[in-house]
Amino acid sequence: MPIYTFYPHTAQGASLTFEMIELADDATAERHCERVFADHGTAWEVVVWEGDRRVHEAIRLGGRRP
Repeated sequence: MPIYTFYPHTAQGASLTFEMIELADDATAERHCERVFADHGTAWEVVVWEGDRRVHEAIRLGGRRP
């Protein structure tokens, strides 16, 4: 299974942490973004990579940049 890297970003664009997890496929990685948002309350967006391939970008529901 591929390893995906999740980068939660603040509204200012900073990524203060990341999470690497082995998942079955891209669709599963996209769904995992909701858990990343739940774990990182200050995250405005989450960008997902699998190696050097950008897989997905999710914006928090109702999120707005200040």
